[in-house]
Formats: sequence, C-alpha cells, structure tokens
Amino acid sequence: MRFSRLILALAVAISCISLGWALAQGGAEPAGSGEGPALLDASVGRGFTYQGYLTQNGAPQDGVCDFRFKLWDAPTGGNQIGATQTVTQVALADGRFTALVNDADSFGPTAFDGSARWLEVAARCSIASDFTTLAPRQALRGVPYALGLRPGAVINGDIADGGVLTLSNSADNGWALKSTSGGITVQTARDGVWVETAQQEGFRVETAAINGYAVGTAGLTGLYVGTSGNDGVAVDVSGDDGVAVGQAGSTGFNVGAAGEDGFHVGLAGGDGLSVGNAQDAGVRVQNAATGLAVYGDQTSIGVLIQPDNPDWAAVFHGDVQITGSCTGCRLATIGVNVGTRPLRPGDIVAIQGVSSSAGGQTEIVWQVAPFEPGLTPVGVVAGRMEPVTYDRLSADGQPAEYLAPRPGDVAPGGMVDIITYGSAQVRVQPGAAIAAGDRVVAAAGGQGRSMNVTTAGAADMLSSIGVALGAPDADGLVWVLVNGH
Repeated sequence: MRFSRLILALAVAISCISLGWALAQGGAEPAGSGEGPALLDASVGRGFTYQGYLTQNGAPQDGVCDFRFKLWDAPTGGNQIGATQTVTQVALADGRFTALVNDADSFGPTAFDGSARWLEVAARCSIASDFTTLAPRQALRGVPYALGLRPGAVINGDIADGGVLTLSNSADNGWALKSTSGGITVQTARDGVWVETAQQEGFRVETAAINGYAVGTAGLTGLYVGTSGNDGVAVDVSGDDGVAVGQAGSTGFNVGAAGEDGFHVGLAGGDGLSVGNAQDAGVRVQNAATGLAVYGDQTSIGVLIQPDNPDWAAVFHGDVQITGSCTGCRLATIGVNVGTRPLRPGDIVAIQGVSSSAGGQTEIVWQVAPFEPGLTPVGVVAGRMEPVTYDRLSADGQPAEYLAPRPGDVAPGGMVDIITYGSAQVRVQPGAAIAAGDRVVAAAGGQGRSMNVTTAGAADMLSSIGVALGAPDADGLVWVLVNGH
C-alpha cells in the first residue's frame, strides 16, 4: 500500500563539508512501498518509509549518503523517544532518496501512543565529515500513527468526555475479538467496560480459555451495560471465571436494562461471576423477572457467598423459598434488652412484649429480658446488633441503615441478636451435669439446667429450650439444638 507523500518543501541552508545542503523532507509511507525496501513479515512491522529531497547549493545531490534519525516529543528541546537509528549507504538520484525508519523498532513499542511526535534528521555524505542536523524537526502526521492499531499497539491519552478509542458500527458488533490468550483485560480504569446502548448483547464472549471478562481495578464500575436488546452480558464458554472483577470503587457488575438475561453464562470452568472487592454492590440487578438464575446439571454450587467478616452474607427483602434442605441454618430475630442488666451471649431470654421496628429489617422488635421462673423463654442471645449505614444500598440508590450482628454483651436498651431455632451455645448453671441428649430447660438468671424427665412437671415442660448436643465447656457453655416450643 502507498500513502500520499506530504512534501514540506524545506530549503534550509546548513554547513556541511563547507558546502550548502538543503533537504526537502517528505511524508512517511508504510514499509514495503514501491520505492522502499519490502517487508515480508506476516505482521506489518513497525518500520515506515521516509522520503526526502536533498540539494547541494541549490542543485540535487546524487551519490550515497548516511542518515541519522531521532524521535522527539517536542519540536525543540523535549525528550528523545527510544534510541537513535542510523541508516547507511542510502542512494540518492536527482536529490531524491528513501530510507526505512524504525524497522528494528528503535523507537520502542510505545513510541506512537497517540502523543505528538517530531522526527529529527541528520545527514552525512562523506565519511570524512560528521553528521549535520537538519532543522527544523519534522512533525509526524497520520501515516506512522497507523501503527497505533497494529498488534501489540499501546494508546495513551487524556480524553475528558470520551475514550482513547471509540468504535462505531451501524451493522453488527461494535467490537469483535478473537484471541488465543486474553480477550479483554482491564487492569486499572475508572470504568472497566462501559456499554451505553446495544440492540442485542451489550457484551458477549463466545469462548475464553480462562476468564471471559476480567477487571483488575476499576475506580467506579467494573462492567456497565446501560440498555441491551438481548442479554446484558453473555459468556458462552469460559475455561475459568465467566466474569471476574478484582476491585471496583462502586458497583462490580451493573446491568441497567436487558431485553433477556441481564447476565448469562453458558459454561464456566470456575466461577460464572466473581467479584473480589466492590465498595458498593458487587452485583446490582434493578428490574428482572428473575434476579439471579442458575441452571445446569454441571453446576456444583449455584450461588456461593463467602465474605470475610461480613455484616450479612446476604440480605433479602421479602419471602425466601427453598426446595430442599437448609444445611447449617439457624433462625434468628432482633430484640431489645428491656431488662436491668446486660445480656451475655448464651443467656436464655424471655419475651416481655414487642415494639415497632425502626430499621426496616423486621416488622417488629421483640422486647426481651433474662429468663426468670414464671416467664416464657423464646431464644438464646447470640450477641448484640449494631446499626450500620450502607451507601446506595437501598432500591433508590440512597444510603440505608441496617442492624448488623456483632459479638459481645448487650447493655440495657441495646439491640439483641436472638437465636430462636438451630445450634447455639447456652450458658448453664455452674456445675450443671448435662450430657448429649439431655433436655435443657431455662432456670433463674437466664441460665440453663438439665431436665429430670422422671420428676419434670408442667413448669419444666413450658421452660424447655432445646436438646443438649454435648457437655458444658470450661466457660459453662453447652451446645444446644434450640427449638423452644
């Protein structure tokens, strides 16, 4: 391919071997044009053809000359980009010459990253002379910058209202990519990938050997799809994670509206969706017939939520239906300590009434106090509840306050985390002889004791709290299957 030559027609008088030289410098052409050396590589390479016109005292120069090329980031002064390249034994005919510049990648792989560049040329037409720098430096225009889209290209920029690379296609895909290694990798970005509107899939990966889509760190959203006619994000086959977001300043994964699935993974060797760290929501689903659907006979774990030291592993507003068993599940509720002394984890509490919920997590809050004879036990203290404010956690994106479970005692008037069903540690009377299988009943001071089934009366039956799973430990706590009445 041959590009139009840009002749700047400079006639600069300089001193060289006591003769006047002038250089009319032409535009750069792709390597392999008719006048320059041909490159036979499968890739186009990084070299480009430089054409010029050299005169001596106004007459065209003939013979052989050497040329030296330097790349700069400014027309004068500035910083040199890459190394200096010398091209020797360049033939001149009627003053015209052609030299292949940067054929060995002397300027470096990131030389043409979108920033302005200037080429400095020096000539030597006698081995007895030194190189003479020709002025001014020549601004490189569009042709060498065609290298910016070759394999391995790096594009840098500071674009306030757009991207350093914008693709517009009125036909099918905005971006079609085939790769045996990384498809799209975003290491650090404000928004990892942003799709405003797509008539079909917002973002689609057919097959990936490792991750379908990976974001290392994003200042805001790891992956955002505004509106999609079909799937917001679709990953058909992925060797490891379908979508992986390492860290996001806001939402790890956000699909605003999708005509079909907001996020679809056909088959993933690892996680369908993995979010490492998001300051806001790891995954946000605004409106969907099914917020999250996991199918397939090759699915080992449909949904895995395993955060370190979470306030809540999950928060559900509304009823939850489970078909099958709930392994390790406990039922708990929120109460308030209306007693006169602090409640300790393991204390058995009795119901005193209810009050309206202020946090919105439950319709009512149980009013509880340490169990005493004559009262009705309703559960065991697991710890205290602490109000925590989460930014943009509510449906309208505004801050929301939740009560989160915390270890420790509960002062009078404090909020209580109460286990009403499931395995819990119960504080028992000092020296209580309790063995696995014994029925545990509530006793004075909110402590437990073993029920004597041969002498138990109605009061013992009504104060039963559950079945012991073992013997008390050194702290006077015993694991009990709490099941109340």
